[in-house]
Amino acid sequence: MPSGKSGAKRSFARSLVNSLKALWRTLCRLIRSLLSERIESNWKVWLFLKTYAPLTPCYLADSKYEILDKDELEQIVNKVYEEVRNELGEYKAETIDCDNWALLFYAYAKIKSIRAIGLVWNGTHAFNVAIAYDGEIADLFVIEPQQKKVYKYEEAIEMELYAPRWRFILM
Repeated sequence: MPSGKSGAKRSFARSLVNSLKALWRTLCRLIRSLLSERIESNWKVWLFLKTYAPLTPCYLADSKYEILDKDELEQIVNKVYEEVRNELGEYKAETIDCDNWALLFYAYAKIKSIRAIGLVWNGTHAFNVAIAYDGEIADLFVIEPQQKKVYKYEEAIEMELYAPRWRFILM
């Protein structure tokens, strides 16, 4: 008979976990909907980032951030890619690699602007993120600066390189 009780406990625990996950997803959608302006305060940006990376330390350097639309983001990625490539030259392991690209991309993208573009380190790879409107809804995008690629967060985390085990976000 003990297996019946333990089975019921496991079933209850699974049900509770699923309910908590559903509640978390609903809360995340609500928080993400808070972003609705072109210029947003850092506390809204911080909350927004936490819905994607709840355990990751997020460091926000500015009091306000400009939220771009997706087309503007892609234009900036293309422009900054060329500037960084001209500055760094060819890839060279350990000296001109992902951390150099991500750091320089972050710096160039934020020159003279308060754009919501950040730098991420996950322990093995450095890359960039940005908050941008995709239509009326703000979304998190992952930027691979070495390849001039922009992915929606949900698409990026399916790839091992961007799996959500991020060590920090600097925005």
